[in-house]
Amino acid sequence: MRADADLLDEHHDHHGAHLLRAEADRIEREHTERAAFIDELAKVYADGMQYFAIEDDWLGWEDLSEINREAIRAGIRAVLARLDELDGDGNDTKTLRQWKDLRDVPDDVREVIGCETTRFQRDSSSPSGWIWPGDKSPVGPFHMSACAPYVEVIDQ
Repeated sequence: MRADADLLDEHHDHHGAHLLRAEADRIEREHTERAAFIDELAKVYADGMQYFAIEDDWLGWEDLSEINREAIRAGIRAVLARLDELDGDGNDTKTLRQWKDLRDVPDDVREVIGCETTRFQRDSSSPSGWIWPGDKSPVGPFHMSACAPYVEVIDQ
């Protein structure tokens, strides 16, 4: 990205070069902050483990070799990557199916969320096949696609 900024400078697009360098700086800062956060979590994890170690020779963070530190960092990165795949309620966002129209939702899906917070429930007695859960009124034709995307609700 910085090489592209240099190229823009050579072609007298100083504003574009400035924007690219600013973005490169932001990405670098974000990467550095995440690496520091992973190190902090790894230290807490390693130091916390020493209290539960079965053997008396468990080492704290400061005493670990670099390869052992990197193994702990890799574990922390894996946990953080998994947490990134979950929403605030712990639901797996990677496996939730979505549709643009309620008519496309498979029969095995009993409930969906649309417009980010609005719930729709399947009901065979409703003309559209869907109801508003609050007052049990049928969902009309407009709302069959107006609140897309519709995301399935998985019962816990």
